[in-house]
Amino acid sequence: MRRRNFALGTSGLLLAGGATAQGVGQTETDFVQLSYASRQRLEDAIDKYITDSGFAGRADVLLEFGAADVNVRGDHPDWARHRTLAFDSALLEAQSKLVSRLNTRIVAESIERLFRAGNSEPPPFQAEGLNRPGQMNDLLRRLLAVARGRLDNELRELGIEPETLNQAPEPQRHVMLARSLRQTSVRRSVGELVGFEPVQTFEVHDGRGNFRIGVVMVGSERSKAIARDILQRRGQFTPEPARAMDLRQVVADRSRLLDDFGVRRVTDEAGMPALLSFAQWGIGYRGNDRVRLGMELDIAGRQVREMADRQIAEYLAGSGQFDSNSEIGMEIEQAVQRHADGYVETSPSTTALVDGLRQVMRRRANLQGITGLSTLLAWSQTHPVTNQPIIGAVRVWSASADQATRAFRDGRTPQGTAVEPNNSAGQPGMRQGRPLTTSRDF
Repeated sequence: MRRRNFALGTSGLLLAGGATAQGVGQTETDFVQLSYASRQRLEDAIDKYITDSGFAGRADVLLEFGAADVNVRGDHPDWARHRTLAFDSALLEAQSKLVSRLNTRIVAESIERLFRAGNSEPPPFQAEGLNRPGQMNDLLRRLLAVARGRLDNELRELGIEPETLNQAPEPQRHVMLARSLRQTSVRRSVGELVGFEPVQTFEVHDGRGNFRIGVVMVGSERSKAIARDILQRRGQFTPEPARAMDLRQVVADRSRLLDDFGVRRVTDEAGMPALLSFAQWGIGYRGNDRVRLGMELDIAGRQVREMADRQIAEYLAGSGQFDSNSEIGMEIEQAVQRHADGYVETSPSTTALVDGLRQVMRRRANLQGITGLSTLLAWSQTHPVTNQPIIGAVRVWSASADQATRAFRDGRTPQGTAVEPNNSAGQPGMRQGRPLTTSRDF
C-alpha cells in the first residue's frame, strides 16, 4: 500500500483550506489549487487514520483505501445519489487494490510495425466515373461511408445533400511510410472479498460545492473466519456479555448516520455477532406534487434496503475480478494525396503518442440461506453542507435474530434475544464516519 509523508494534521489542513476557499472570483489557478488542496486534505486524513488506528504495521491484516469524486456539485438535484455512487466507486477502487495484492496474472506484449509503400504515389483516379454514383474507387467509398452515414443529418441542416457530396471529386489518400510501436499489458486479479469492511469513510469538500469521498477497507483471517461462521453456524454462537451493544443506541443520533456507509461487524444486545449495513440514496424531485413525491420516497426507501442487503451479501460471500489493460506507444505516418485533376500533394510526417488505459472491477456475491435480516432503522436527514435530502436505511443481521427466526420457522421455542426494528456548500471541510470497529476486532 502506498504510504505518504504528512506534516500537518487534519485540523491544520482544515484551517488552511478555510482561509482560501472563497468561491467567488477564483481564477483557473485558484481552482486547480483548491482542488489539489481538497484531495491532499483527504489523503492526509486517511494517512492519519491509518497511523492512529493501530492498523499500520500489522502483518496479519490487509488494508487498502480508495477515493472518488462526486460527479456533480452540491446544488445539483441528484447530488445525494451521486454521493452514494462516489462511495461505491471509492469502495471498488479499494477492493481492486485488495484483489490485486491477493492474486494477479500479468500478460505483456511489445510490437513494432514498419510499412513502406511499393510506389511513392497513389494510383490515379478513374476520372470518368466520378459523376456516376457507385463508380468511384471502392476504397474511397468504404473509407467515407461510416463518417458520411453519421453526418447526413448535419449536412442536410447546412443545406448540403449527402448524395450530391458523394458525387463530388475527392482526393485519394495513400500511405507512403508508417511506423508504430505499441506496448500493451493485461493484468487480471481475482480474489475473495469475504470479511473485508470499510472501517472508516471520509467526505471532503472544497467550499465550492465539489465533494470527494474516501474509504479505508480492512480484512483479516479472523474477520474472514467470522464471516464464514455466520453462514455455517446458523446463529449458534456463544454469547460474550462483556461485548454486548445496544444496537438501537448506535442509530439513535440520526445526524451521525450521514457519514456511515457499508457493513460494520458489531455485537448485539446478547453479546452475539451482528452485522450492520448502512445505505443511502436520494431523490431528484423538487416539485409540489405530493403523490409523485410519495412515490419517489417509496422508491428511494426500497433502493436503500436493496443496497444494504447487497452489501451484507458481498461481505459474507463476495469475490472480485479486476482487469486492467494499458497501452502506450508511438505512431509515425507520411502520406500523399492525388486529386482528381492529377495534382499530387505530399503531407508532412505526423507523430502521435498512444496512451490508453482501461480498467474494470467486477464484484459478485451469491448468498443463500441467510435468515434474520431486518430493518433496524429507516431514516431521512438533510446534509448539513449542501442542504440536500438524503434517504437512508440500516439493515441488521444478528445471531440472536437468526436463532429466533429459525425457531419460529421450524415451530420451535425461540432462544436468545431477537433484534426488533426501530422505526423510530459551506466552508471547506471534512466529515468522517464513526469507528464502529477498531484494530482489535481484526
